[in-house]
Amino acid sequence: MSPRPASAPPEIPGYRHLDLLGMGGFADVFLYEQRSMGGRKVAVKVLLQGLRSDLQQAFEDEARAMARLSNHPSIVSVFDAGQTADGRAYLVMEHCPGAHLGSQVKNRPLNLAKALEVAIQVAGAVETAHAAGIVHRDIKPANILFTEFNRPALTDFGISASTTSNQGKAVGVSVPWAPPEQLAAGSQTGITGDVYSLGATLYTALAGHPPFWKPQGPNDNMSMSSRIVNEPLPPIRRDEAPPSLQRVLEVAMSKRASQRYPTALEFARALQQVQLELHLPVTAADVRAELAAVEVDDETEAGGTIAAGFVTIEATPTKSTTEFDSRFGSGFTGNTAHVNTTDLERDGLVPQVIRHGRGSVESLGPIEFTGPVPPSLDADGHTVLAAQLSGPQTAEGEPAAPTRRRASLWAVLAVVVLVLGVGAFVMIPKGSGDTATQSAGTTTPTIKPADPIGEVVPQVADLKLVNDAGSVAVSWTNPSPLPADHYLFRVVDPAATAKSYETTSDMKATVKAIPGRTCVEVILVRSNGRSSDPTAVCLVT
Repeated sequence: MSPRPASAPPEIPGYRHLDLLGMGGFADVFLYEQRSMGGRKVAVKVLLQGLRSDLQQAFEDEARAMARLSNHPSIVSVFDAGQTADGRAYLVMEHCPGAHLGSQVKNRPLNLAKALEVAIQVAGAVETAHAAGIVHRDIKPANILFTEFNRPALTDFGISASTTSNQGKAVGVSVPWAPPEQLAAGSQTGITGDVYSLGATLYTALAGHPPFWKPQGPNDNMSMSSRIVNEPLPPIRRDEAPPSLQRVLEVAMSKRASQRYPTALEFARALQQVQLELHLPVTAADVRAELAAVEVDDETEAGGTIAAGFVTIEATPTKSTTEFDSRFGSGFTGNTAHVNTTDLERDGLVPQVIRHGRGSVESLGPIEFTGPVPPSLDADGHTVLAAQLSGPQTAEGEPAAPTRRRASLWAVLAVVVLVLGVGAFVMIPKGSGDTATQSAGTTTPTIKPADPIGEVVPQVADLKLVNDAGSVAVSWTNPSPLPADHYLFRVVDPAATAKSYETTSDMKATVKAIPGRTCVEVILVRSNGRSSDPTAVCLVT
């Protein structure tokens, strides 16, 4: 099948067509000159005619998303949008003259320093998009352009989605860089899906090919999808790449979304730690910060410019003085947005709590039920009621004579009542259970069974990890301690087979540190075998 011809460049008032830059599945990109801006060269993305309504909607969503984010230094800027005279939608964007990352690495993979720099800068752009409530869902090398100053710039938000809702389906998917959950039928991706694609893009920049591509193939979408879902991540095979970098990629590209870095910013910080290890300059990750309130002095000229903008996230973060809202908040308002970095900046450390999903432990045994004490028989075969045990006794411990006589009498009466009861039960017609009970003239006390479940076991609190020369000291608290409480703990390693739990009765433990990032999971277990959901915390080690 031959490729389709390029569409005709439209006439756009104020712009002059110069050249064709590229062709995609749903749009063509042309080079134009903007006359009103001194001949500034711009890229104009023009939607094809006759497309489905969902593709047209995706194009409009892309325009809105990029307009909200286009002043980020690592996101392609959008200058204008509109519709041509023949009804085609168009988007006027910053012109990035260099080849995109995908084209560059096909010929020659990036050197390690440049690859880390690009990944950190793009991660800052992705974190800013997430803070604005936008999930990209199609991060790949071909969507990373380079500006005239050789700065990476993320583009193509055509299948982006809201972080607060997953309505709609993607109109396309780039299989080699897609997370496993996106390849599953009907599944939607979230923030950690973008983290996976960031890791896959960095892998491609280092290896020169997608992570699960094989030189001898097959590399069709079906085969590639199967390997992405089922096979472990292959090693990078770069001599200068330290083991810590391979581990960062394994965490970012974990099969389970809950075990990846929870934010693009934490992924960037892990890469900054690799830069420090290699004695490379540390690249800043730019994220959008809320503008601080500034009081204008009376002597200050009104209308002066106040410098504020992106904050720089260094490898060793300092304690933040800004309190950020949730990532799933209202997003941008004017020139500001809220970034979900509350946990990231608390105490100047990386996030203190990272959920790894609900866990479970095996039951420690069946739960014993309690009930009334059954009657027993004496030597003569008479029923001995529990109430008799509290009657007067002889010195030898036997019931006194009057008690025995009363016991015999009660035994006879019990037999009579039992015979009458059985006879009445046999003679009761079906459906008259209530009437029979009333005619008996007796009331059998109801004994409420013990609760087999009990109250929900709370999770441990204040779980903390402290680096200690190759080991990690773990401590926690029990919010409602009970006698015989004990705890299960283990190191959670997304890049390896899950380890079994260890047991302790203390609220502390020591585990071996894992290079790069150590995560520990703790479960509270009651004496009856009931256990809490796991609590997990990670630490850069």
